[in-house]
Amino acid sequence: QALNGQGNCAQVIGTVRSLTEEGSVPVHGIIDWDTTNKPQTHVHVLGEGLFYSLENAILNPLTLGLYLLHNFSNKLVVEDYGLTEGFDPISLYTDVTHWQSIADGVMRRVLEVDVVNHDVECSFLEGGFVRFDRRYVHMNGHDLEDNRLKKVAFPFLQTFTKRPTLLMDVVQRGIGTSHGRTMPVAFADLFLEIQTVA
Repeated sequence: QALNGQGNCAQVIGTVRSLTEEGSVPVHGIIDWDTTNKPQTHVHVLGEGLFYSLENAILNPLTLGLYLLHNFSNKLVVEDYGLTEGFDPISLYTDVTHWQSIADGVMRRVLEVDVVNHDVECSFLEGGFVRFDRRYVHMNGHDLEDNRLKKVAFPFLQTFTKRPTLLMDVVQRGIGTSHGRTMPVAFADLFLEIQTVA
């Protein structure tokens, strides 16, 4: 029954358990935290305690903000992100001094608030860290992507009609452009954990 569970997490857990019991080694599964999931034998949780889901991890306020400023600055008021006209979007990937104000600008728009909390800390591969508002990173990932980002905060993102498309574009033109510097350390930690167990 777990193999044919209702949710994707249940399916991953069931599939890993089934394959492991049949002797398929090494088999590993990755699931979203969803605020309740815990790691199990050969089942790893992405960003436990930090990101609700994969969507929250990829579309985190900093990575999304840098992606938007680099690719859609003409649709943004750059001062809302602590920047001035004429900024160099490429330099922002390595200039960590602007990272918090960029993330704050994204969170204010998405959460529709004037003041954001800084109650969750996220480290990035570049070496910097940013404090996020728990309401953003613990929000249901599908709601974040489909409703809050595309309908409320950044309607121009509605051009990405297929759900994986926005995520893939942020990975390719956001994280890829930064050569991985703006990838949350949670991804590296996850793959390191898998390598250690294997």
